Amino acid sequence: MTGIIVTLQPSHLPYLKDLHAAGMTMVRLNGSHNTVDWHGKTMQAIRSEIPNTPILLDIPGRKLRLAIETILPVEANQILELPIPIWIPQGTTILFDDGKLTATVISENQRTLRFHQNGELRPRMSMNIPGITIQGPLLTKRDLEIIDLAQALSVDYLDLGFYRILKINPRCTQTLR
Repeated sequence: MTGIIVTLQPSHLPYLKDLHAAGMTMVRLNGSHNTVDWHGKTMQAIRSEIPNTPILLDIPGRKLRLAIETILPVEANQILELPIPIWIPQGTTILFDDGKLTATVISENQRTLRFHQNGELRPRMSMNIPGITIQGPLLTKRDLEIIDLAQALSVDYLDLGFYRILKINPRCTQTLR
């Protein structure tokens, strides 16, 4: 069976019934954006407007963000020095904006990157680094707030966009909290 999952933005809310009539079979909410309160109100609107439509709530997860203040256009093969974490080794490929733009670290000391395609960097743009372990708790405070909301409002599906596979002791009985 094939379905259409629509990631809702605030501007889509007045069109819930239209989206459903056009073939939307599931609603996805991105927990990385908007407030937890907005997500709660949006889920209630979905349940009211299109009651049998499943809701998928994406948990933000650990994610690095680019610390720049203005939009910065980049071109393929352009080399830039950017404020990226110093623990990222030379030769590492960084995926910006969920992989829409990629670059390789070419100098560890100067934090210099070579971009692979044309695009633009934006303030707080996501950075994903496959193969590199990001330090910190498995679930962030925001993740836990989103999970609590999902439980309180009986969300149909939870998704974690950026995850790390862990070896887990099968005898372990502790939860993630």
